[in-house]
Amino acid sequence: MTKKSHHKNKDFNVVAGVGFGFSIISIFGLGLAGLIGFILGIVALVQIKYTHESGRGLAIAAIAIGLVYMLLPFLRKLLL
Repeated sequence: MTKKSHHKNKDFNVVAGVGFGFSIISIFGLGLAGLIGFILGIVALVQIKYTHESGRGLAIAAIAIGLVYMLLPFLRKLLL
């Protein structure tokens, strides 16, 4: 007897993974990578909304990390 899973095998949204990767790269000081990760995260969320692919969490993380590390230089100047 085989056990059936309640989860469907969804395709993974590649744009979410790439956006997350760029956002992680921005942690190491490449601010432009944060901008690219932020934009790709938004694109991935829109795609996921219509295609119902997995990767929503990575897209949200790409947006959050990209935004923080994109704005970090400006926040440093305001606070210091």
